[in-house]
Amino acid sequence: MVKNVSIRDKAELEGFKKLIKKIEKITEKELQEIISIWLESNIQTHHYIEKSYWEKNLPVVEKELPKAEIFVDQIDDKIVGFIGIMDGYIAGVFVEEAYRNQQIGKKLLKKAMELNDRLSLNVYEKNKHAIDFYLKLGFKKAHMNIDEETAEKELVMVWEAN
Repeated sequence: MVKNVSIRDKAELEGFKKLIKKIEKITEKELQEIISIWLESNIQTHHYIEKSYWEKNLPVVEKELPKAEIFVDQIDDKIVGFIGIMDGYIAGVFVEEAYRNQQIGKKLLKKAMELNDRLSLNVYEKNKHAIDFYLKLGFKKAHMNIDEETAEKELVMVWEAN
Protein backbone atom coordinates (compact mmCIF):
# COMPACT_ATOMS: atom_id res chain seq x y z
CA MET A 1 0.00 0.00 0.00
CA VAL A 2 1.40 3.42 -0.97
CA LYS A 3 1.07 6.21 1.56
CA ASN A 4 0.01 9.66 0.39
CA VAL A 5 2.90 12.03 0.93
CA SER A 6 2.29 15.68 1.76
CA ILE A 7 4.28 18.50 0.21
CA ARG A 8 6.14 18.88 3.54
CA ASP A 9 6.98 15.11 3.62
CA LYS A 10 8.31 15.27 0.07
CA ALA A 11 10.49 18.24 0.95
CA GLU A 12 11.86 16.43 3.99
CA LEU A 13 12.44 13.22 2.08
CA GLU A 14 14.32 15.08 -0.60
CA GLY A 15 16.50 16.84 1.95
CA PHE A 16 15.03 20.30 1.39
CA LYS A 17 13.69 20.76 4.88
CA LYS A 18 14.63 24.13 6.22
CA LEU A 19 14.76 25.10 9.86
CA ILE A 20 12.69 27.92 11.24
CA LYS A 21 14.53 31.10 10.30
CA LYS A 22 14.57 34.43 12.09
CA ILE A 23 14.28 37.40 9.78
CA GLU A 24 16.93 39.88 10.86
CA LYS A 25 16.19 42.64 8.33
CA ILE A 26 13.03 42.11 6.35
CA THR A 27 13.22 42.55 2.58
CA GLU A 28 10.38 43.94 0.50
CA LYS A 29 9.81 40.46 -1.00
CA GLU A 30 9.59 38.86 2.47
CA LEU A 31 7.30 41.62 3.71
CA GLN A 32 4.92 41.14 0.78
CA GLU A 33 4.87 37.34 1.22
CA ILE A 34 4.14 37.72 4.93
CA ILE A 35 1.48 40.40 4.40
CA SER A 36 -0.23 38.20 1.82
CA ILE A 37 -0.30 35.23 4.23
CA TRP A 38 -1.54 37.52 7.04
CA LEU A 39 -4.42 38.92 4.98
CA GLU A 40 -5.57 35.65 3.40
CA SER A 41 -5.31 33.73 6.68
CA ASN A 42 -7.32 36.31 8.60
CA ILE A 43 -10.04 36.45 5.97
CA GLN A 44 -10.27 32.64 5.74
CA THR A 45 -10.09 31.96 9.48
CA HIS A 46 -12.22 34.81 10.80
CA HIS A 47 -15.25 34.49 8.51
CA TYR A 48 -17.36 36.18 11.22
CA ILE A 49 -15.46 39.46 10.71
CA GLU A 50 -15.95 41.55 7.61
CA LYS A 51 -13.21 41.23 4.99
CA SER A 52 -13.01 45.03 4.88
CA TYR A 53 -11.79 45.08 8.51
CA TRP A 54 -8.66 43.12 7.57
CA GLU A 55 -8.10 45.13 4.38
CA LYS A 56 -8.46 48.38 6.34
CA ASN A 57 -5.81 47.22 8.85
CA LEU A 58 -3.33 46.10 6.20
CA PRO A 59 -1.35 49.40 6.10
CA VAL A 60 -0.98 49.39 9.90
CA VAL A 61 0.25 45.79 9.90
CA GLU A 62 2.63 46.53 7.03
CA LYS A 63 4.09 49.42 9.03
CA GLU A 64 4.29 47.57 12.38
CA LEU A 65 5.43 44.15 11.15
CA PRO A 66 9.10 45.10 10.65
CA LYS A 67 9.23 46.13 14.34
CA ALA A 68 8.33 42.58 15.45
CA GLU A 69 10.61 39.61 15.92
CA ILE A 70 9.62 37.42 12.96
CA PHE A 71 10.32 33.76 12.41
CA VAL A 72 9.39 32.03 9.17
CA ASP A 73 9.15 28.56 7.71
CA GLN A 74 10.07 28.31 4.05
CA ILE A 75 9.78 25.73 1.32
CA ASP A 76 11.94 26.31 -1.74
CA ASP A 77 12.73 29.87 -0.54
CA LYS A 78 9.01 30.72 -0.33
CA ILE A 79 7.61 31.74 3.05
CA VAL A 80 4.73 29.41 3.93
CA GLY A 81 4.23 30.43 7.56
CA PHE A 82 5.35 32.97 10.13
CA ILE A 83 5.05 34.04 13.73
CA GLY A 84 5.40 37.65 14.88
CA ILE A 85 6.38 38.43 18.47
CA MET A 86 6.67 41.79 20.25
CA ASP A 87 8.00 41.76 23.83
CA GLY A 88 6.61 38.30 24.55
CA TYR A 89 3.26 39.01 22.91
CA ILE A 90 2.46 36.80 19.92
CA ALA A 91 0.91 39.14 17.39
CA GLY A 92 0.03 36.14 15.22
CA VAL A 93 0.86 32.71 13.91
CA PHE A 94 -0.11 32.35 10.27
CA VAL A 95 0.32 29.58 7.72
CA GLU A 96 -0.52 29.71 4.04
CA GLU A 97 -3.67 27.68 3.36
CA ALA A 98 -2.00 25.03 1.17
CA TYR A 99 0.47 24.23 3.97
CA ARG A 100 -1.87 24.07 6.98
CA ASN A 101 -2.16 20.91 9.09
CA GLN A 102 1.49 20.02 8.42
CA GLN A 103 2.89 21.07 11.83
CA ILE A 104 4.24 24.40 10.56
CA GLY A 105 2.33 26.49 13.09
CA LYS A 106 3.43 24.15 15.87
CA LYS A 107 7.10 24.43 14.79
CA LEU A 108 6.87 28.21 14.74
CA LEU A 109 5.28 28.34 18.18
CA LYS A 110 7.78 25.86 19.62
CA LYS A 111 10.59 28.13 18.37
CA ALA A 112 9.03 31.08 20.18
CA MET A 113 8.71 28.94 23.33
CA GLU A 114 12.40 28.00 23.15
CA LEU A 115 13.38 31.66 23.17
CA ASN A 116 10.92 33.06 25.73
CA ASP A 117 10.01 32.28 29.33
CA ARG A 118 6.53 33.75 28.94
CA LEU A 119 4.28 34.31 25.95
CA SER A 120 0.81 35.78 25.64
CA LEU A 121 -1.67 36.21 22.82
CA ASN A 122 -5.24 37.16 22.05
CA VAL A 123 -7.53 34.81 20.13
CA TYR A 124 -11.15 35.30 19.15
CA GLU A 125 -13.49 33.11 21.19
CA LYS A 126 -15.13 31.89 17.98
CA ASN A 127 -11.78 30.57 16.70
CA LYS A 128 -12.17 27.22 18.48
CA HIS A 129 -9.53 25.50 16.32
CA ALA A 130 -6.87 28.03 17.36
CA ILE A 131 -7.89 27.88 21.02
CA ASP A 132 -7.56 24.08 21.01
CA PHE A 133 -4.18 24.39 19.26
CA TYR A 134 -2.83 26.76 21.92
CA LEU A 135 -4.23 24.69 24.80
CA LYS A 136 -2.52 21.56 23.45
CA LEU A 137 0.78 23.45 23.47
CA GLY A 138 0.41 24.45 27.11
CA PHE A 139 -1.23 27.87 26.91
CA LYS A 140 -3.79 28.68 29.60
CA LYS A 141 -6.85 30.89 29.36
CA ALA A 142 -6.15 34.02 31.42
CA HIS A 143 -9.23 36.19 30.87
CA MET A 144 -11.73 37.46 28.32
CA ASN A 145 -11.81 40.85 26.58
CA ILE A 146 -14.00 42.45 23.97
CA ASP A 147 -12.17 43.60 20.84
CA GLU A 148 -13.47 47.16 20.57
CA GLU A 149 -13.01 47.33 16.80
CA THR A 150 -14.86 44.11 15.97
CA ALA A 151 -17.07 43.75 19.09
CA GLU A 152 -15.93 40.11 19.22
CA LYS A 153 -15.03 38.33 22.44
CA GLU A 154 -11.36 37.38 22.63
CA LEU A 155 -9.45 35.24 25.04
CA VAL A 156 -6.12 36.31 26.45
CA MET A 157 -3.98 33.17 26.67
CA VAL A 158 -0.64 32.82 28.43
CA TRP A 159 2.16 30.27 28.33
CA GLU A 160 4.97 30.13 30.88
CA ALA A 161 8.03 27.91 30.89
CA ASN A 162 8.18 25.42 33.74
